Amino acid sequence: MEIDVSAIAGKLKAYRYRNGLSHKQLGKILGIDGSTICAWEKAERVPPQKKLNKLILLMKL
Repeated sequence: MEIDVSAIAGKLKAYRYRNGLSHKQLGKILGIDGSTICAWEKAERVPPQKKLNKLILLMKL
C-alpha cells in the first residue's frame, strides 16, 4: 500500500501504520475520538491548530 505523505492526512496515516496504532488508540493519545482520526486521514476534515501542533510534536515533523 502506497501512502501519499505530501499532506498531513498521509503523514498521519503513515505514522499510525508504522507504530501499529488503530484510529481509536491514536485518538486516545491525542484526546479525541478515533472517528476524528479517520476523517483527518481521509481529508474529510482538517485538524484544528491545537491538535495539529500536538500531531507535529508526536510525529516529529
